[in-house]
Amino acid sequence: MWLSFLWRSPQKLRVVPETEASHGPSVGELAVSKTPKITGMLPVSRLRRRGLVAAMYHWITCLFITTLVLAQLLGAIWDTSTSTTHVKYGRNPLLGSYEMVGTNDVPYADRVIACVRRGTYYEPRLVSSLLASEGVDAILEDSTGAARHGYRLVQRRVNSATDALDSTTAASYRVSCDLIASTLDAILGACSSLGYANLTRDYLRVVDHVDSQRLFGLPDSLPVLIMPYWDNAAQARHAVPTWDGDACIFRLEDAYFGAASGIADTNKAMASFRGVNQTVRQQRTIEWLGRPGGVWRNGWYEEGGERWYSDVTSSMSGA
Repeated sequence: MWLSFLWRSPQKLRVVPETEASHGPSVGELAVSKTPKITGMLPVSRLRRRGLVAAMYHWITCLFITTLVLAQLLGAIWDTSTSTTHVKYGRNPLLGSYEMVGTNDVPYADRVIACVRRGTYYEPRLVSSLLASEGVDAILEDSTGAARHGYRLVQRRVNSATDALDSTTAASYRVSCDLIASTLDAILGACSSLGYANLTRDYLRVVDHVDSQRLFGLPDSLPVLIMPYWDNAAQARHAVPTWDGDACIFRLEDAYFGAASGIADTNKAMASFRGVNQTVRQQRTIEWLGRPGGVWRNGWYEEGGERWYSDVTSSMSGA
């Protein structure tokens, strides 16, 4: 038989320890065994405090989960919009045609850039430095003038293999080259949707001067020519030559340059492609020149023994 004795106080609960005793059985008696039991003492105030802490924990957890659920529901029904404004250089095309002042838009060989594969990354190189290494970095593919699937450049001095971008500009274009490489299929697809067919997809080709007939291939390069508006400028337009003689002209913006520019802008997370369709570009060029009947060759418009390069942008806001 287990015997225990309890007593109460207003503040504490205590079990009285028992001692062990043993009596030998005899006639008319029962054997009694007692084992000591020792229990701790917990104040009522501590029990209440623990209850309050547990209740607060459960309420906070419940509120947190409820907040998460409501945030998901609001995110599904609450639309957000983001607007982007791009800075444009030059005069409003609605004012009519005009001659470019200066040489900021000229595709000089020692200004334009090719993205050349170097191991696991693409390095931005001035095309003049590649042309200076003829037979190695630049391979002559045609010298008759029959080829039309490159982009014609302008020479302002003798090419030099030591031509290089400024370090800051090179870092920016290294980011651009890597992103162009990873989004090349999307870029070519965008050009196709603008009406440009037979795009060169293997590597970049250029004609080395305004009056030259020599077309060079740049092995291990991306088929996208980067044409900064001025020397070492971060702002640029881009071209992908076609086998038919024209070139898809467009602009790559935001993430293509934002990661290295240091500009804090949420839109820099987006890789933006901006261009006009082929029909508009060709028609506007011929209209402004007033020289119909010409042909497109190596990215330029040719008529009557003269050549022009064309850069058409939309006058629509945000286009």
